[in-house]
Amino acid sequence: MASISTNKKTGCIRIYFNDLQGGRKGLRLGKTTKKRAESMKLRVEEILQDQTFNRPHSSELANWISDLPQATSKRMVGVGLITAAPTAMTLEKLIETFLASADVKPATRSAYRQTTQSLIKSLGSTKSISQLTVTDADTW
Repeated sequence: MASISTNKKTGCIRIYFNDLQGGRKGLRLGKTTKKRAESMKLRVEEILQDQTFNRPHSSELANWISDLPQATSKRMVGVGLITAAPTAMTLEKLIETFLASADVKPATRSAYRQTTQSLIKSLGSTKSISQLTVTDADTW
């Protein structure tokens, strides 16, 4: 069960709850309306219940979590309510990982480097792997 607390001096609101280890945690909401704080408290309780019973979140709750503002999401990660979203793998990072794990002869490694440099030059090093298309591959 979670509770809402308002700082009388600043008007900032926090939601306090007990985590799975029994520790008391506080989620800062800042200055917000009581209605929003109550809605957030219900979501926190729903998350805690899912954690307690080791079950996945409902699709509605998962969508709500994914739509949270970045600042709120970071605060929720900080108090252990949600896990941080994985960062997108870039083309450059994928190539670095591949080259580091490739157990090949020096001549082959040199050929790999030439090919991967051409790939980065064509597609860009910061492009996310999830954004690559068949057209990108054909262009390269």
